[in-house]
Amino acid sequence: NGIYNTSLLVTQTGTLAARYDKYHLVPYGEYIPFSNFGVIRKLARAAGEFQRGTGPKIVTIPLTNRTIAAGLAICYEVAFAEHTIDSVLEGAEVLISQTNDAWFGNSSGPYQHLNIARFRAAETGRHLLRAANTGVSAWIQPDGTLQKILPLNERGLIIANPVAKSNTTLYAATHKKQHAALLFFSILVAIAIRFMKVDSELLLC
Repeated sequence: NGIYNTSLLVTQTGTLAARYDKYHLVPYGEYIPFSNFGVIRKLARAAGEFQRGTGPKIVTIPLTNRTIAAGLAICYEVAFAEHTIDSVLEGAEVLISQTNDAWFGNSSGPYQHLNIARFRAAETGRHLLRAANTGVSAWIQPDGTLQKILPLNERGLIIANPVAKSNTTLYAATHKKQHAALLFFSILVAIAIRFMKVDSELLLC
């Protein structure tokens, strides 16, 4: 059924326990925009495209004496606040971010991506575990602080014991309403500016 950018949960016995397919794809990297049109369709077929997943998915991870519900984000999906918020509203107790930042090299890119993940942890009030193949990997606290970190281009292992959280932050609970409120406020400001401009023109006349 096509090619996906996928995260798999494999048990100790080698059983495939869960699968998550990335659905926020990178334009021109994982798909070609407007690929259903004429020449662009031919270009997309030649370049190859990933298929889009169905959306946020909660994966139940078995631990030694308990299970934990994790919300997954692959690569730059963690840049979308609504992605992690939707996961939390669906029941995610922790967040996991997996990424390949190797193509950034020794630039500010990996650190910027790390800081974006810190915002997602603070917004949702969840521990966030970040695994990056060349770094920066980290265990991020629910307030966005770095509990443990594996620096760029260093091999190592982070042992994390994240606390499962079930509460919902005010930001996460009202996220979509904030967008509507901001749009409404922007419209009011635009109308006010328009009337102020009309009044000033009448005064000049």
